[in-house]
Amino acid sequence: CSVMVAQTPSEAFVAHLYANCFGRAASGDEIRNWAGYIDDGSVTPGQVAASFCRSDELGGASLSNEDFMKIVYRTYMNREYDQAGLDSWVSLLNEGMSRDDVLEQFANTTEFHNLLINFGLE
Repeated sequence: CSVMVAQTPSEAFVAHLYANCFGRAASGDEIRNWAGYIDDGSVTPGQVAASFCRSDELGGASLSNEDFMKIVYRTYMNREYDQAGLDSWVSLLNEGMSRDDVLEQFANTTEFHNLLINFGLE
């Protein structure tokens, strides 16, 4: 058994993504890889979060809209969903809104911005 202790803000954020999207701890290499992209400016934290939410490991297109949104709330807001909000987003997805549009909107929220501040990334 090995434990990766996040040393930088970007490493802590990536560890958060693994825990909230995949329900597992990341390896040190996984954390350092993604954190490196954030640190060198190749991608924004929001782009990394979106990559996780679109990933095959998460379940990709086979994940129901409801389950997808529950993960989006945990990932971008660091909290559980409220039922009215969940119902509204699931309805929008069911009516044809793309998951990418949802992820973009969540990345532009004050809650996500505050999450990044808490991780020391803003």
